[in-house]
Amino acid sequence: MTGMHAIVGFTRSIMLDFAQDGMRCNHILPSASDAPMLRNAAALDANPQDVLDACCTLSLFNRMDPPEEVANSYLFLLSEMASFITGISLVGGEQMMRYGGTFSQDIGTGANDE
Repeated sequence: MTGMHAIVGFTRSIMLDFAQDGMRCNHILPSASDAPMLRNAAALDANPQDVLDACCTLSLFNRMDPPEEVANSYLFLLSEMASFITGISLVGGEQMMRYGGTFSQDIGTGANDE
């Protein structure tokens, strides 16, 4: 979470420093993307489908982001249609405070184990 906030701050800093020169800076925070890298990592678990199902629960849409949808987000931000957009965090299907907790609490990464 700290790293994500650092990226948000860095993006806004670049926006403020370079907007007068016509440079835009945005970033995209996709949710779990249904890509080979994730599937390969899931395959290392004894129950790969359980890992993939858990990734789906992180999304408000209860599915992983298809890589094509993530790519379309980049294409939009690079297009003339987004020429007046700068300093934003484009968030995928995730919500940082889902169910009133953080992801680490929701998916049981041990962050709150006593």
